[in-house]
This record gives sequence, C-alpha cells and structure tokens, in this order.
Amino acid sequence: MVTILNKIRLCEMPDLSDSYFSQDIDYKVSPDCTRIACKTKSGGKVAVLVNGHQEGVYDNVEYFFFSPNSKRLAYVVQTQNRHFVVCDGEKGPDFDSISNSWITFSADSSRSGYIGQRAGKSIAVIDGQIGPAFDGIGANSVVFSPDSAHALYWAREGDRSFVIFDDTKGPGFDEVCFFAHVYSPDSSRRAFKVRNLDKWSLHLDNRIVSTHKNVEDFVFSPGSKRYAYVAVSDDGTARMIVDGPGDSASWSS
Repeated sequence: MVTILNKIRLCEMPDLSDSYFSQDIDYKVSPDCTRIACKTKSGGKVAVLVNGHQEGVYDNVEYFFFSPNSKRLAYVVQTQNRHFVVCDGEKGPDFDSISNSWITFSADSSRSGYIGQRAGKSIAVIDGQIGPAFDGIGANSVVFSPDSAHALYWAREGDRSFVIFDDTKGPGFDEVCFFAHVYSPDSSRRAFKVRNLDKWSLHLDNRIVSTHKNVEDFVFSPGSKRYAYVAVSDDGTARMIVDGPGDSASWSS
C-alpha cells in the first residue's frame, strides 16, 4: 500500500504495481481523502483508475479535478486527434483542444465549466451545454458565484471583449479583466475592470462606476454592501477608494 499525506489526514492508495499498470503512475486524491484517481501508461495507452477500478483507456489523459464535495470527478482525455472532458464517467463534446486542460466546479459541486477550441473558435461548456462560438474566451475564465446560481466568463469577438453572464452577452470593450473575486460574498453583486483606449474603468453592478489610468485590488466587504479598490491616476498617484470616488485617501506609488 502507498500512503499519501493529504493536508493533515492520511489515506491509502491501492497497490498498482502489477505488470499491466507498472509504468508512469500519476494520481490525485479527493478533498475528503476518500477517493484516488490515477492514470497509468502501458502499451502506448493511458488507463484511468478510480479507487482501483478502471474507468477507461485513452491515448492520453491530462489532469484530474475533483469537485469540492469529492463526489464528482472530471478529467481531460485525448483519443486520436480529438480532446474531450470526461465528467462523472460521461464523455462531453469533442474539441480540437481544451483550454489549459482546466475544469471548474461550482462551490456546491453541482455545476462544471470549461473552455474548448474547435475550428479556430473558442466555446464555453457549462453544465455539459455548449455555448456560442467566439474568436477567443479567457483561459480558466468560467467563474461560478458563491451560491452556485450564476456563471460568467469573458469572451472576444473581433476587437471587442465582453462578459457573458448567465448566457447573456454584455456590452463590448477593448479589454476585460477579472479581479481575484468577481462576485460579492452573497452573490448579489459582481465587479470587473474594463479598458477603452488607454483608460481602465470599474464595472460594478452592470454599470461603469469610475475611470482611471488603472484600477487595482478590488474587494467587497464580508457583508457585500461595501467595496474598495485602488485607482491609479495619470501621474502615478494611487488612491484607495471606498464605496465610490467621493471617499478616498491618496499616496504616491
């Protein structure tokens, strides 16, 4: 048995040293330390095992993703020249590639999302449903709200970028950039920054709140009613703005 230390808990992995599965073992342990997914190479193929039971054999397997509650498992596989996601043992739609081989689960583990590329276009797959094709979609940009009710990502069409929120396309900008936390803790609000020409604006609650040379370090309060961010002016002066442009303190950066 192979013992694995996961945080402060111990779990055991079945012995996978038999002749068929003897090469290049790679594995991941679920958050609750009750499940182990591994891939092993043999005869030019890659097999996936979950708690010692084989799920499938493919040309290649890239990365394992367990849901927060450990009950769901997803991974990216390749068969010939096609890539697809296997989630809960079911194959998703095939693509030319999967962006960053990355899969996102919602906080309650009920939802999943990833980005695929097909014929030069990028497509978001959320809860197994294929979205519209765009010229580009931000890698790893599918973000679920804390209550798992909402999903958004940013996409590009031509020279315009915009945010798709619950399948609704927002207005276009030169560039869109997400903060570390897009949603408020209660999931009722969302914020990101957008650029037009050489200016960045804070986009909060479906409107532009203020425009500066740059906008940085946005945060919501724990109660979700308040917010703060750093606004950088053309001369390099940085201001901490709380609850709107009228309340600020400045310093030289």
